[in-house]
Amino acid sequence: MLVPIAEYIPFSFLKRIAGWYDIGGACTAGERPTVFDFKTPFGVSICYEEGFGYWLQKMRRGGAKLFINLSNDGWFPDSNLPYEHELLGKLRSIENGICSLRVTNHGSSVLLDERGQALFRLPYSDASFTKASGVVTFTPRIRNTLYGRWGEMPFFLTAILTLATLAFFKKPKFRLIFRKD
Repeated sequence: MLVPIAEYIPFSFLKRIAGWYDIGGACTAGERPTVFDFKTPFGVSICYEEGFGYWLQKMRRGGAKLFINLSNDGWFPDSNLPYEHELLGKLRSIENGICSLRVTNHGSSVLLDERGQALFRLPYSDASFTKASGVVTFTPRIRNTLYGRWGEMPFFLTAILTLATLAFFKKPKFRLIFRKD
């Protein structure tokens, strides 16, 4: 998943303007999520890709037992971006029922369990760009979840059923009556 402007230029007229400033879309999107088959199969997301739940759910269904997210949250040092990225990682862990390892050169580096709880965290200081390193050994735990199995399909089916129900039944007719007292 490429981020518009930062990783690719979305419209041809913008490509021309970006070229004036020597900016070009240098990245190429992948065709599908990949699960790396090691002792513990894992799927990798880069930066804001963990915001796309269906993408990580495909990795989970493809056999991933761990999510790894690589990010550089230093682009907006005085913002909530590092915290927001960590919350996305928590959400993906909870949705899919597997552990997530977030690794950042500046931001929130944390190991989350299958329920979104932090098992290990490196110290982080936004103001001083503190560098920290650490090693952690753990056994990934997995739990089955409805989202991990079905993804967003139940939400789409519910929306379609709701729209069909609304279309089937007529809306009650009513009039507003204004009176002067």
